[in-house]
Amino acid sequence: MFSFKRWALISLVAVYLLIGVGGLVRSSGSGLGCPDWPKCFGQWIPPLHESDIDPAKKAHYFQHIGETFNPVKTWTEYMNRLVGVSVGLFILIMAITSFQLWPQKPAVVVLSWLSVILVAFEGWLGAVVVATRLKPWVISVHMVLALILVVTLLMAYLLSQKRQIPSLGKSIWRWTLAALFILLVQSAMGTQVREVIDEVSLKWMYQHRELWLAQVGLPFWIHRSFSWFVLGIFSVLLVKLTQHPFFKKAKILRRITSTLLLLLGVEMLVGMGLAYFGLPPYLQPIHLLIPALLTGLLVYLLWLSDPDASAVG
Repeated sequence: MFSFKRWALISLVAVYLLIGVGGLVRSSGSGLGCPDWPKCFGQWIPPLHESDIDPAKKAHYFQHIGETFNPVKTWTEYMNRLVGVSVGLFILIMAITSFQLWPQKPAVVVLSWLSVILVAFEGWLGAVVVATRLKPWVISVHMVLALILVVTLLMAYLLSQKRQIPSLGKSIWRWTLAALFILLVQSAMGTQVREVIDEVSLKWMYQHRELWLAQVGLPFWIHRSFSWFVLGIFSVLLVKLTQHPFFKKAKILRRITSTLLLLLGVEMLVGMGLAYFGLPPYLQPIHLLIPALLTGLLVYLLWLSDPDASAVG
């Protein structure tokens, strides 16, 4: 019950779930499903019907969200908040349990409490997202911090356990770092595309999805073309991994390689699906979640290939 590793892993999985749910909120246009924060339409339990909303405040709420009451959007956003509260609770428990590692691994404790600060700031930023009526740049900062939180939690978890294999060496480390860098650049360009799409979708009241990309222009074409460069860097890394002496001996290395290949392939297919089929809403959360999963996997690979850690344990 009080195992740090268990709570760190639970927290990490919960953050990934939160990123996925956040993508669902975005793709469904539910960001203003609750026009206030932390309550929803002035209630701790969201209303199911418009008649459940305080008549004295109804006009104010509807002016804020720009549309009539939609219970699906309201509960989608509220579930996002509930997951966020759960993530905060899990991370707090993880940080408390980290004190048992202070004598041997103080860095784990520092990273754990840094995660607490980050998740608290994320909660505050969620309120800012609602208050600013989904300002695209605020949403972007919200997502970047979620990615930083993933890396912080993952590093705390990794530093708390023993290595399964010796260091993979400098070559793998360098190519992994290159892949991580290029992925972050591509994600940054994707954020620019998303910001324009968010503005267009709000302007058009989330109608005519098939026309949104045409309004993005150059940022979308750069983002799409750059994906081939990303594919090239990842391909070299995958080849390097399969040629490594540990590949046949270490099951964990084979799993990492196959998972990288799977995630990369799915992300490319999802990207093409978004581009050619009018931004289907069910693909957008996947397109958002996979880069976060790839980032975590690459950080794990960097840890395994750290040239300064040649010994197991």
